[in-house]
Amino acid sequence: MSHKNVVTWTSMISALVHHGFYLKALNLFKEMLESGARPNQFTFSVVVRACIGSSLVDMYFKLGVALRMHVVFLVEVQQIHGLALKLGTEVDVVVGSALVDAYGKCGNMEWGRKVLNSMEWKDSFVWSSIISGYARNGSGDEAVCLFRDMCRQGMKPDQHALSSTLKACAEIEDLETGVQVHNCNEICEAHKLFRRIDDKDIVAWNSMILGYAQMEEESSYHCIKIFRELCQTPALKPDGATIIAILKSCQNQAGLITGIQIHTMIMKSSLSCETLICNAVINMYSKCGDVDDAYKAFIDIVHRDAISWSSIIGSYQQNGFELEALSLCKEMLADGVYVTSFSLPLCIAACSELAAIDVGKQFHSSVIKLGFDGDVYVGSSIIDMYAKCGFMEESRKPSMNKKTQIKQRSMH
Repeated sequence: MSHKNVVTWTSMISALVHHGFYLKALNLFKEMLESGARPNQFTFSVVVRACIGSSLVDMYFKLGVALRMHVVFLVEVQQIHGLALKLGTEVDVVVGSALVDAYGKCGNMEWGRKVLNSMEWKDSFVWSSIISGYARNGSGDEAVCLFRDMCRQGMKPDQHALSSTLKACAEIEDLETGVQVHNCNEICEAHKLFRRIDDKDIVAWNSMILGYAQMEEESSYHCIKIFRELCQTPALKPDGATIIAILKSCQNQAGLITGIQIHTMIMKSSLSCETLICNAVINMYSKCGDVDDAYKAFIDIVHRDAISWSSIIGSYQQNGFELEALSLCKEMLADGVYVTSFSLPLCIAACSELAAIDVGKQFHSSVIKLGFDGDVYVGSSIIDMYAKCGFMEESRKPSMNKKTQIKQRSMH
């Protein structure tokens, strides 16, 4: 062939890489440069893959000179990276993916991270490569952090990212994240099955949305995406179970806008009369730190139950508005609402923060009258209140069960 253009050169190099002739591919790339042909991003991605060809890596490891492998390939990769920048080739997802993967396999995570940060858009392969690189090179904490970043940005982890993150969790003994990643693996399999169903009913949609919602903020993007897809399905419409599930996924700043939209949709429908759904709205605003809208949602409830009161009291108390929380506690009692083992600790905690010992003693009396003196959470909150208010003798009084007695002893 007398004249070869960039497509011809790239195709020939790619064919050599595909068949495992990595050194020949690199030599052909040098010939291409000498001919004056200008490589594009596809050429660079293929050449980078040639640098980290698996057969060469295996050969070097078998010879017992892993260090030499890192040095040889790292130099090659850096030279190609530098040439790409010199020629003005944009480090897009094609080149970036190859470079991140290469630097990870060469053990140079610093440069791999620089490439990742320079990319405007990252696909799942880029994320998987950087996570795998950190996990392979003994930086489990970084691998787990990047996995979370990947999920927060709406990228669906592939099997490679999941297995690398599980390896990292095992290395740093992060059991909690390991369980979440394992569940993420299961939800991915469930998603594949969900997509195979031709005629999906509302139960199938709700199960998928709830599955993602239980993954917490890392999967809120997927949860909201499926919900919007459901809303565009002519034959179906969201029911109460759908709304509760999607509101759970909106319990963070990233999902607040969607949560507000769903709240507006609720108020325009018959669902606004369902106390269970209204309580979920309060919890959503509370978790987002928006106590004003949480209170507005509370006021709009036609039939408030004990959970409604507990939710709004908890919203104020957990967001640092103890005085308002205590005021609501008094209002709840004045309305004759039946207090629960969940609402009582919230009220007592507000007394603790405000050092309102007189009101706290009233709640203590209510605890005894209502028979909650055997509840470990209620008992612990009473001990904390007396201790924080400086009434140490009261906190030493015999408590209701063994767990609370252990709590007592730990404070003295």
